[in-house]
Amino acid sequence: DIKNSVKNADYVILSVPVSSLHLVVEQIREKVPNRALVMDTCAVKEIPMKIMSQLKCNVMGTHPQFRKVHSVQGKSIILAGKMDPYFSRIYKKLGLRIIHMRAKEHDKIMAVVGIATFVGLSLIRLLTPYERQILNKYAGTSSKNLMRLLESMEKNSLTTYEDIQKYNSYSKKLRERFIKILVNFNRTL
Repeated sequence: DIKNSVKNADYVILSVPVSSLHLVVEQIREKVPNRALVMDTCAVKEIPMKIMSQLKCNVMGTHPQFRKVHSVQGKSIILAGKMDPYFSRIYKKLGLRIIHMRAKEHDKIMAVVGIATFVGLSLIRLLTPYERQILNKYAGTSSKNLMRLLESMEKNSLTTYEDIQKYNSYSKKLRERFIKILVNFNRTL
């Protein structure tokens, strides 16, 4: 029971997709102690920080820049909001590189990073299994590298990639610019 699991907590880490974050915050809002620190791990920051601000406690946005790894040594974590000294010491002890920035700055940067995932998601939806087989069998090195990247993306949660596009207000402008470039490029061919 999530409500009861947070009632005596000093720290709560919400590791859920941004699309579900409001539901979780709604469930814990009245139970999380005022002294607690609540953190999210979403890949966007403005919306989660706004959602978590409904809580009567301290909140901090985190965005780990890694997936399933054996060690976080040398990996980066982006923090938005008030820096918590306890977690700051833990992150440093683990060898994490801490990048502190505002939620808005984070989302602007991640929109640029996210355009690559948008292209990847588009290709995943475009190519049939047969077309993928053709690419894997006959394509040159660059295309095969692209296919490996797409296969790697598919091993992760596509919901995360979609949420980055859907819940980052800066992503839409870049997507539209990219599509316009594609349309214009297609016209020149």
